[in-house]
Amino acid sequence: MHWSHIAALILTAFACNLILGKWRSYQKKMSAKWFVAIHLSIPLLVFLRLYWQLPNWLIIFTIGTAVLAQFVGGALQVERIPLFRRRV
Repeated sequence: MHWSHIAALILTAFACNLILGKWRSYQKKMSAKWFVAIHLSIPLLVFLRLYWQLPNWLIIFTIGTAVLAQFVGGALQVERIPLFRRRV
């Protein structure tokens, strides 16, 4: 178990979900895009955890970081990017 791999996994979880949380905030709640925004990072994080052979107890920290980043990304009130604008 390398601490650098653990740090990389946690930072990847935060960075990916920060972006996805921002995108999620512009989607209609409970829509297909909304669910994709929540779950899109899971395959990457699972792959990294298995590739680096990290322990199972790390899953709870990865999930916690991902959830926190989703909320932070959704709460960011920066200038709206046209790609993420909600279509009416």
